[in-house]
Amino acid sequence: MAQPSSWVCDQRGNPSRWVALGFAILFGLATVIAAVIGQDYRVATVLALLFVACFDAAFGRRPALVQVANAFGRRGRGSP
Repeated sequence: MAQPSSWVCDQRGNPSRWVALGFAILFGLATVIAAVIGQDYRVATVLALLFVACFDAAFGRRPALVQVANAFGRRGRGSP
């Protein structure tokens, strides 16, 4: 049975894209703050990967790694 939708979940009970966008903003800010205060590069890398994953979930796009692989694949065929 379908549940009523709200800003937190859709009609099927899945988390809303607004929630994913909120997490993307949170992880994006955390990445910038970690870089500014001089945290280890691994901390910033993990936070950046979490940002990309949440951003992709918020906008329903293919995962970032798939997009990067496709970009390199297209570039490799047509470039000298």
